[in-house]
Amino acid sequence: MTIFGLIDQVSGFNKKTLADILESIETKEKADIRADLDVSPDGPVGQFNGVFAQEAKEVWDVLQDVHSARDPNNAEGAALDALLAITGAARLQATPSTFKAATGNPLTLTGVPTTIVPASSQASVSGTGDAFSTDADGTIVALAAWAPTTAYVIGDRVTNGGETYEAEIAGTSAGAGGPGGTDPLVPEVDGTVTWRFMGTGTGAVDVDATAVLTGPTAANAFNVTTIDTPVSGWDGVTNLSDATVGTSIETDEAARIRRDALLRQTGKATLEAIRAAVLNVSGVTEAIVFENTTLITDGSGIPGKAFEVVVLGGADADLRQAIFDTKPIGIEAHGTISGVVVDTQGISHTIKFSRPTAVPIFMAYTLVTDGNYPLDGDTQVKNAAKALGDALNIGDDVIFEQFKCAAFDIAGVVDITSFFIDTSASPAATANIPILVREVATFDTGDISVSS
Repeated sequence: MTIFGLIDQVSGFNKKTLADILESIETKEKADIRADLDVSPDGPVGQFNGVFAQEAKEVWDVLQDVHSARDPNNAEGAALDALLAITGAARLQATPSTFKAATGNPLTLTGVPTTIVPASSQASVSGTGDAFSTDADGTIVALAAWAPTTAYVIGDRVTNGGETYEAEIAGTSAGAGGPGGTDPLVPEVDGTVTWRFMGTGTGAVDVDATAVLTGPTAANAFNVTTIDTPVSGWDGVTNLSDATVGTSIETDEAARIRRDALLRQTGKATLEAIRAAVLNVSGVTEAIVFENTTLITDGSGIPGKAFEVVVLGGADADLRQAIFDTKPIGIEAHGTISGVVVDTQGISHTIKFSRPTAVPIFMAYTLVTDGNYPLDGDTQVKNAAKALGDALNIGDDVIFEQFKCAAFDIAGVVDITSFFIDTSASPAATANIPILVREVATFDTGDISVSS
């Protein structure tokens, strides 16, 4: 005989299905009324049974939800939020996409020098209209005029013919002319220098900006080109690299995984507890903790009886606090980034951690396509390759064939006649790229070329 309901800690809750309910009703009717009672679904009794059984099923569904709400592996929505709160956690909320000058991916404004572009000025992605708002006032600064036969390094900015440019490949400029193109998607060779058009004007300024809408708003390199809130003297806008894409609200599945990791944080002074504390810092996407159990400095530079946290994302101050709150007493937190944490006694402690060394990856595709290839197919190929790269963690190697085949995810790609992937801005390699344990491969659609 099948037992339904809450049975025991091992078996848990056994819910009656619609078929179970109908069988139970029909059995009792035949026992209490008569054995040959017509309970077929098309008969009057069967029709009533179906209605009553459906109502009863909904009660059993609610009972199942109530029971599951107490189980972190099955709870959903608000019930899971309540379980997270018990362990001092909360579901991660959605975040907006951003441009940040400090991390090398600002929004660049061009125009007349000394022009002040006020905070909350908006520019949007060409084609989609997704808007970004500047975080603070930005004052456009005059750029040096382009000069012939001059050595330029990556990042140098000049003005020529009333337009602004940034050097993306170092070299020496030609004897005359200089850059003059106005398409940011087409790099311009000048002597041995390669320039990228930034916008109209004789000055430029880098600013931080935040997407108006919360969530993963995509803004590929060179695509934020529309000024939505005109300001006299502000004549151009672009993004020389992809926006840092925001996040959607944390899913139930991801919240469960993070909750399990946070439970390890209830202990202190262990490798897993330190890692869990760091992973719980807002904005952190990956963390690795290395330890040196010997008495001498190891081959990675970690002093004896010390540890090093290598982390992606998160604010420096928040990371230092998380490490300090969890680390063993008397044990050094080693790293390349140093700062001070003040304890409850007012005593200062130097806490260190490291960021993985970024290894920019460059790719070049040459494709054969058919009539199914979309108008924005080249952009879709770039996005597919970048999405594959963004999924890599610290120390993950870049596998040649995986990235080559990413183009086949786009409709209409018939063949890939050539593919190069490299750490050079002029990719020429056709092999895997090894990434060390303290490195992370980074990807930007501006570093991916597609010829179709």
